[in-house]
Amino acid sequence: MGFPGDKAAVRRVLEHIREDLAERRVLLVIDDWHFAAFPEFDAFLERLVYEGLPGLTLLLLSRTRPALALEDLRLKGRAQVFGQDLLAFSEEETVAWFARHGLPEAHPNTPKSANLVLFKNRLYR
Repeated sequence: MGFPGDKAAVRRVLEHIREDLAERRVLLVIDDWHFAAFPEFDAFLERLVYEGLPGLTLLLLSRTRPALALEDLRLKGRAQVFGQDLLAFSEEETVAWFARHGLPEAHPNTPKSANLVLFKNRLYR
């Protein structure tokens, strides 16, 4: 089908999604949005959210703030926005995670960024 390029194509895609959701619930996760974002996709995604399709939950993960009307969507009850401060581990949570997984605790004078690097290196080795 490709990416919908005009309003008629967008309507057809939305109708297709609406029919599919009539029989089930879907969690659509878009990770690394900062790599995929471009104006047409932003506009399509915003339209998808405004449609308020029953059965569709969209989770958008990005290192940058999406170019969507997030505040408007939030005020209309169509979106919840969670910032980095809510999702980041505190120092205590990081120490507890290391302990729970049997990893050596970093020295107290080690910068937090170095702790994160250690955490990533141990996780992905």
